[in-house]
Amino acid sequence: MLPDGLAKTIITFTTFFVRVFKGGLESEQALNQELRADQADLEKTIEDRSQDLARRLTQIRTAAEISRTISSIRDPDPLLTQLAELIRDHFDLYYVGAFLLDDSERFAILRAGTGDAAKSMLAQGHRLLVDRTSMVGWAITERRARIALDVGEEAIRFNNPHLPLTRSELALPLLVGDNVLGALTIQSDQAGAFDQDDITVLQGISDSLATALENARLYQQAQANLQEIRSLHRSYLAEAWTQLVDSRKEISYTYENEQIPASQSHAGKVTSFSMLLRDQVIGELTLETDNPEFADDEIAFISGILDQAALSLENARLLEEAQRLAFREQKIGAISNRIRGSIDLDTILHNTVRELGLALGSSNAFIQIGLEDAGETGETQE
Repeated sequence: MLPDGLAKTIITFTTFFVRVFKGGLESEQALNQELRADQADLEKTIEDRSQDLARRLTQIRTAAEISRTISSIRDPDPLLTQLAELIRDHFDLYYVGAFLLDDSERFAILRAGTGDAAKSMLAQGHRLLVDRTSMVGWAITERRARIALDVGEEAIRFNNPHLPLTRSELALPLLVGDNVLGALTIQSDQAGAFDQDDITVLQGISDSLATALENARLYQQAQANLQEIRSLHRSYLAEAWTQLVDSRKEISYTYENEQIPASQSHAGKVTSFSMLLRDQVIGELTLETDNPEFADDEIAFISGILDQAALSLENARLLEEAQRLAFREQKIGAISNRIRGSIDLDTILHNTVRELGLALGSSNAFIQIGLEDAGETGETQE
């Protein structure tokens, strides 16, 4: 049996060690809990960052896809409609609308949008004044993006009754250099739906759209100019060939096949083909055959021959016109030399009227020099 003092000492040390061990165990448990909490937070942060990175990569790929799509469209209205649908669907948005400036640049006219709201606004001719009283007007005026993360707190936003669920809105100008064409309105039914990265990606899409719109405008202008040139050229060809036919009375040629008996020469079917020169009809070919209907390859053959004949005829006409102009210039030069060889008024008048009369085959030519209401005049007659 241990002495009382030693037993008490042992009990005291045992109690102390138990308390120390228990305190260490509790500290370790608390530390483990803290480490698990930190690990959970880290995993959550990594997951959020991964989701955000995946979202950004998806946005970039979507932006590239949209840019490729709109670059191939030449008509502005289908271009705007398709772009609005693509942005809304790929970015999971509530509404997307596209505004373009009118000719006065005082109003932004809604040209395309998504959903039934856009149909109603387009039917009503929806437009916004280009000033700082609306998100779209502000973006066009300032030529930079404007974002409203909570539309209830946005002072300048246009409260659109057609879009009651809008909670966030982004207005992006359509810029080509320093020139602004209009703006996009991009709206979400979630508050705080946009951040700076969203603005960057969507502004890139807006810039691609603006470039596509400018290219479409230039393309349409080029097509209009080309059509005008073609119309003028057709008018020139029609006038030139009309003058040629009037001067020749008739330009034609008839061929009769001697291998066909005379009794059958007028018994076939008559078919006519137009002779075209750059879309202008300058003549007609009439064929009389016993063939009830020409095959496609035969029609193509005939059209090819007529096209070549039309080009040859035009070349011959141009050559004749060039020769006629050259002869006229030569005649003008010769007459001018004879006139310039004279040194007094009477001789100059005499030579002028004489040479013109001879050149034009006139039986009588008269020239008179004088001012209106003047007294005496010099005159000569041949």
